[in-house]
Amino acid sequence: MPSLLEPCNQERFLPQALIMTARRIIKRPQIHDLGQLCEAVGVDNFRELEQAVFRGSECGAWIRSEAGQIVVGADVAIWSTTHYPIAYPFALGDFWQALENVELDGELLEDAAIHI
Repeated sequence: MPSLLEPCNQERFLPQALIMTARRIIKRPQIHDLGQLCEAVGVDNFRELEQAVFRGSECGAWIRSEAGQIVVGADVAIWSTTHYPIAYPFALGDFWQALENVELDGELLEDAAIHI
């Protein structure tokens, strides 16, 4: 199993230029706020981050900013995936892992919807 500090399949979520930026910054031990997260993944603001997460996912993943944390999840058919809250400070790898988990949840829900 990869370390949580290693990127988890971020190629699916962000263009190559952003991935290279993320790999350079991934050595930063902790993300302390939304600005640092945007910088780490190579976007200018939260709106761009939302768009990159949504467009880069197969299940329509979303990201929300809440007090002291971010939350990622997706809505698939009539269901919602598990929501993955990530409290600040966190490692960038935790963000990639949460997105990967949302994708896996989305695949399970899509399979379930097909068989209903």
